[in-house]
Formats: sequence, structure tokens, C-alpha cells
Amino acid sequence: MLLDPTGEQCLVDGDCAARGGVFASSRCQDHVCTSRWACVGKVAVPVPLSRTVKVQMPVVDVQTRQPVTSGILARACSRLDPTCLAPLTVDQKPDPTGTFTFDLEVGQAVLIEIRPEDPARGTIVPGVVFLTPPDAEVTSYGGVQLISPAILSVLTLTTSQALPEEGTGLVVVLAEDCFGATAEGISFALSAPGTSTRGFFFRGGAPSQDAVETDASGIAGFVNVPPGMQLLTAIRHGDDTTLGLLNLTVRAGTISYAAFPPTSLTSAR
Repeated sequence: MLLDPTGEQCLVDGDCAARGGVFASSRCQDHVCTSRWACVGKVAVPVPLSRTVKVQMPVVDVQTRQPVTSGILARACSRLDPTCLAPLTVDQKPDPTGTFTFDLEVGQAVLIEIRPEDPARGTIVPGVVFLTPPDAEVTSYGGVQLISPAILSVLTLTTSQALPEEGTGLVVVLAEDCFGATAEGISFALSAPGTSTRGFFFRGGAPSQDAVETDASGIAGFVNVPPGMQLLTAIRHGDDTTLGLLNLTVRAGTISYAAFPPTSLTSAR
């Protein structure tokens, strides 16, 4: 909260933005100008509920930006089952709009495994999306950007000056603020990087070797990450404030995707 809460301070977001300075990125909530980072340090650990909600997940081709409507399968698994030995759902294909829809329990830590329908063709790099469904009847996540092995090679070469190292994985993360908007100025740290692990951020829609924080796209990641459990920490670059913690399981030859808003600072989600 940025202003005296005893009176009406705004009607729309534009009233806060018009004040300029620290108010420029705030939002009007209950007639109060609220900072995009007001939730930091106050986020509770999600509590699973015995109630299912619909989770929609569009998938797009990173090159064409078009929906992927065929040639891939997806299923949901518990995050406690990182190799998906006991899936929570059956395999499904995307609908004609390139969207997967799952019925999942509120607050349940899950991963969505996306893979080629025909592994021999190798048209996409398999992916694992980490999420925790919120208490909403329907939640639609932003489009997961699927990439080909060739694009992975280009990304790794641009970032580390070398081709993807065999037996490693890729982590792609989307930094978000308390309102779920993509966030600039965020850096990330892995708990157990390898000797060839390199981080990347985007500038002008392409990975940059020199950037050390997210731009407005919020996109960041790591190439050549050793397989296994990784604790990812989000840090606000300007003042080194820790924004959240996220547990990821990295698989060899696979992309681990996660949106990363502020989280509980006492327990990784």
C-alpha cells in the first residue's frame, strides 16, 4: 500500500499511474493504490482442498507463434512423483485451439508433462510445466512455448557458446509480480548449477549474454542444468529482495517451465 488508507485514493489504475514516481506501476485495489510487490513476504503456502477446478494450458510454437494442435500429448502428475510413474490424468491431445484442459485439485502441487506423440520424430523438446492450481473455477495459464531441438541448440549456443551438454536439461521461468503481470528487474539463482550451467535473460525478444535481470517480458532461464532437484530463488535485482522460492525437478533432455510470482519465503512451493 502506497498511500494513507483512510480515504478513497483512486477509482481506476490510471489514477495511481497519474501520480508518477513510485505510483506509476501500482494498481487501484479497493480504492487504494497498491504496490505490485505488496504481497512479498506475506504469501501463504497453498493449502490443498478436496475440490477440483479446471486448468487450461495453451501451447504454441516458439517460432511461428501459432497454436500446436497435433503431434503432442500431455498428462498431469504429482510433483511428489517427478518421473510420472503414477499419472493423475490420462494422456490427452490438445483441442483444435491448441489447449489442454485438466481437472485438478485446488492447491495441489502438480507438473504437466508435455511430450511428442511420436518420440522418434523429435519435433519438440519434451517439457514439464510446474504449477499449483488456485481456488478458481477455471484458470488459464499463458501459452507454453514449445521449441524444437534445433532451437534449443541455438539458444544454448547463444547463451553458453557451446551446444547443449548431453544429460542436462533447460529451465525456463517467467517472472511475475503480485498481480500476475510479467515483471522486469528480476534475477534468479539455482541451488545446484553445474560447471557448464549458464543463465540467460531476454532483450528485444532474444536471449542476451550480457543481461543480468528480466526485461518487461519476464523471461529468464538456465541451460545445461544437471538433472535432479533444484531450488530456484527469485531476487529483485535493484535491492536484492528475495521474492520467492520454487522447487523444480530437472530432467535430462527436457525443458522445465514455471511461472514465478512471489511465494512464501518459509517454504518453497
